[in-house]
Amino acid sequence: MNRSFLKTAAGQYSILLVILAGMIYYWGFVFDFGYQFQWDVLYTKNETYGMVFGWKLLEGMKMTIHISLISSAIALGLGIFFGLGRISSFKPYYTVSTIFVEFFRNTPLLIQLFFWYFALPMGLPEAWREFIFEHNFEFWSATIGLSVYTASFMAEVIRAGIQSIPRGLLEAAYSSGLTYTQALRTIILPLAFRAIIPPLGSEFLNNMKNSSLAMVVGVAELCWQAQQLESLTFRGFEATTAASALYLTLSLAISWILNLVNSRLRIPDNHTTFGWDYHLAGALFLPFQWLWKILAVPFALFRKNGNQLHYTRAGLIRKQILDITLKAMILAAKASFVAGIGLLLFKCAQGLYAFNWQVVADNLGTLLI
Repeated sequence: MNRSFLKTAAGQYSILLVILAGMIYYWGFVFDFGYQFQWDVLYTKNETYGMVFGWKLLEGMKMTIHISLISSAIALGLGIFFGLGRISSFKPYYTVSTIFVEFFRNTPLLIQLFFWYFALPMGLPEAWREFIFEHNFEFWSATIGLSVYTASFMAEVIRAGIQSIPRGLLEAAYSSGLTYTQALRTIILPLAFRAIIPPLGSEFLNNMKNSSLAMVVGVAELCWQAQQLESLTFRGFEATTAASALYLTLSLAISWILNLVNSRLRIPDNHTTFGWDYHLAGALFLPFQWLWKILAVPFALFRKNGNQLHYTRAGLIRKQILDITLKAMILAAKASFVAGIGLLLFKCAQGLYAFNWQVVADNLGTLLI
């Protein structure tokens, strides 16, 4: 009977409550460190500084959400772009994507934030430097640093997800008359995203938690506000506990949203039951479905004119024009990509040549130590 009780949810929750009660008992009555908790420091107005520090923590949480949302959106876009580049047969695209992923994934985020905040402005013209300093440079340097760092990990997740799709599906798409772009949009990417949502969700969570490092470049996010609370009131336990609880709330909210995405994208079978989470996810992601359909219109036009078995003379001419236009656009995009990379490399080499490398040489021994 005891074993059957332990297998039930009520029995398991009972054991959990007993363990929690024991932990609370031993914390309060056995491990007495003599620390007097003052939780009112979070919700009462401080007479010395004239502020409620709990509101400051919530303001920091708002800034954390702001940075996380923008950097996650940019990182997802860059991750898709460079993830596709990692499997591209166009060698310049593949090479640039590989360099991007290997460089930013294998250098510490803190060093990258220091580069975006301290080093990059020194390499810009004076007018550009003044412009970025006047437009919330601290926030954008932290956001761009987080975006690039997270994108390097997302690119590998997306590459692995796409390569996990069987080659036969792509060959079947080709045999149906679809182009590579159409097969990628309608078959490969939808199936790949079902496989990569869990690891991609971990990257979204890591991105939010890594935003705490934005404090080192002067962004008043949640971790920065918690440190301010500790330095002004010397209540480090209360400040850190409150910040940890807020970070945990954000993490659980992100996990809940990703679980909704999983429930919407899962492939149903005969035993699948659709609960409230499935319908809620459908309502939340309805605007994205509309956007996806709008973006599909150009591909639908090419498919409509490219998959016919018999053409009139006018239809054949129209198809040839569309094919030539598409090839010209692809060729122009490739040429522009190569030219842009060449110009970027030239400017970087020009700037590096003008730097005072003697400073590095004089301090190399100290840096190595």
